[in-house]
Amino acid sequence: MSDTIQFHRHTRQCIDRAVHDGFAALADDDAAVGAYARLLAHVRACSPLLRPAATAPTAAQALANLARHHRDFRTDVTGMTGMTGMTGMTGMTGMTGSVYVQIQALAHHLLARYPVPAMMTGVWFGADDPANRDERRWWISHASGRRFRDIDGLPVQLTRRMEHLLIASPPHLPLRTALRRAELLGLDAPAELVDAVLATELATDLEHGEFWRSVFHFFIHHWGELGPVKITPIVDFLYAMKIRPAEVTTAAGTVVQPPPQPAFSIAGRTPQSLQRLIEAWHAELGRRRHAGRCWSASGYGAFHFCEAPQGDDAEVAHWRLEELLHSSELRDEGRALRHCVASYEWRCLRGLSSIWSLRRQSGDGPAQPRYTVEVDPQTRTIVQVRGYQNCRATGQPRRILDMWAERERLSLAEHA
Repeated sequence: MSDTIQFHRHTRQCIDRAVHDGFAALADDDAAVGAYARLLAHVRACSPLLRPAATAPTAAQALANLARHHRDFRTDVTGMTGMTGMTGMTGMTGMTGSVYVQIQALAHHLLARYPVPAMMTGVWFGADDPANRDERRWWISHASGRRFRDIDGLPVQLTRRMEHLLIASPPHLPLRTALRRAELLGLDAPAELVDAVLATELATDLEHGEFWRSVFHFFIHHWGELGPVKITPIVDFLYAMKIRPAEVTTAAGTVVQPPPQPAFSIAGRTPQSLQRLIEAWHAELGRRRHAGRCWSASGYGAFHFCEAPQGDDAEVAHWRLEELLHSSELRDEGRALRHCVASYEWRCLRGLSSIWSLRRQSGDGPAQPRYTVEVDPQTRTIVQVRGYQNCRATGQPRRILDMWAERERLSLAEHA
């Protein structure tokens, strides 16, 4: 059997599975099931969206997401013509322009009274979770003629300028990330600060908007003293103090407690006073008892690099990049490099982060941690590289990470 035939057979199976999953997800709404069936029939007759291709299962999921909003349809899909041949527009990462443009055209036909910027079309892709449902509601509200900044329940308070920046956002950005970027630019944040914030959880977590707005003002006012390296440690610290529940090990096991300082405020603080609090927190993380929990490996391979001696008497240095899979390993790593990686235990347990240690061994001595690396498994991206007291990787360590990223087919974010 030829590779082409095998590919088409496998793709058809994936499409059938995606369509089946769509019907199953809509099973409790007979009208939505009917809308999905009509969408599938029309698309199969009028466009190449569901023909054997790698993007077809994604398109089937987008159609199910549209069908879920059948009560908001302004017209029936059967009145739409001209879907065939809509190509040439670059959309989201991993999708062809054809898929992106045709879903955009279909959503407009079914739901829009007024044009919606193409950068928002990505909301129709992905799972049916609460965050995505909110974004689709925002899309429909904006398509009905409402200014984006006036949409009910929007987690970020936008000015007119911020809304303009949002509408002009690069099309590859997820909507929540575009919202955060527009907010920062609207506050006149430097480009480096925008990149540094978008490298943290704040790129997609838009809750606690008033508090984080005050933090952004602090970052902008003190940018000359802070710089990009200090942004992630501050954000991690603020999450730990004010927002994220704490997991404490007791004789009875691990107990989840409220954040230690839910009323924490940035008002009246200086970079120096904040840094002292962060250093004390890092020291406390190193002393804290851990439950000894472990998690599954990410599947990426370890890396070994032999560095040639630099002089006649120099010894060969070995660099090793290995994944940390236990809470005690995170604690030891953070203690050695004086940063807060121990607080990433909850992310590792939930599969949100994969943490690696780049260590250097010279002669017969033990390997010493030099840099801690965070990989986002969902996007296959190296999002953080931090050395002693959060310094950045340059020179040989950076070249080693480049080689590892190429081998494992990972991307290395510029802000990392």
